[in-house]
Amino acid sequence: MAGRATLEELARLVGIETRYIDALGQSREASEDSLLAVIAALGLPAEPAQALAELEEVRHAAPLGLGSTSL
Repeated sequence: MAGRATLEELARLVGIETRYIDALGQSREASEDSLLAVIAALGLPAEPAQALAELEEVRHAAPLGLGSTSL
């Protein structure tokens, strides 16, 4: 599996926050398993590098580079 940095980049590209503030005001990081589950729920491959490649392919396939802003 790819590293945390690749996973965080993928999450950012699809609009997933990787950090949050809990009910007690503590800053937390989403676990890799949680991020992968949300990414999979969006219909992307489970492997972050494959998902990044798929997103790049979709972006390049859009006419005049005008892809949608969402999946």
